[in-house]
Amino acid sequence: MFNKVVVANRGAIAARVLRALDQMGIKSVALYSEADYGAPYLEMASETYAIGASPARDSYLNQDLLLDVFERAGVDGVHPGYGFLSENAQFAERVQAAGINFIGPSPKWIHAMGHKTRAREIAAQYGMPMSKGSAVLPVQTSRKSKATSRRQRVPSEQKVSGHARCGTGRAHATVAAVHERRCRAS
Repeated sequence: MFNKVVVANRGAIAARVLRALDQMGIKSVALYSEADYGAPYLEMASETYAIGASPARDSYLNQDLLLDVFERAGVDGVHPGYGFLSENAQFAERVQAAGINFIGPSPKWIHAMGHKTRAREIAAQYGMPMSKGSAVLPVQTSRKSKATSRRQRVPSEQKVSGHARCGTGRAHATVAAVHERRCRAS
């Protein structure tokens, strides 16, 4: 069991985890950026720590800053919630290297499951039930895809395969748009 857990997230996500920690009798630490100062979820925590400016890159995504706060707070567990750094294998590795438990999948599995095609292959290897889905299609130029879509009179969409940060649909674009721009996931 844990003595003190930091929730490396904000808002409703943090509130859910903080509520569960309270019910389990585990001390909790909540983080907040300038934008979250005075937010209701902060009242649910045993301790709170300011982590900087409002932009996420300067606060919730700043791994060096977070690791410093974890050390100062004396936590033995980090719950990432979801989003932000919850699917970042490097962050999970750094948390573990600091001697703190990462409450979530191991860095190995975060990395392995971060690419949807590879994740499906792994799931199939372990006999996991899966929807049929479609195989990875041969690469076509967006011009060909666009022409096929128009000829068949159906809307069409392409997903940039293997883009490191496009797991949430941000790499999806209509075929017409793919020809004019690339995935700009942030």
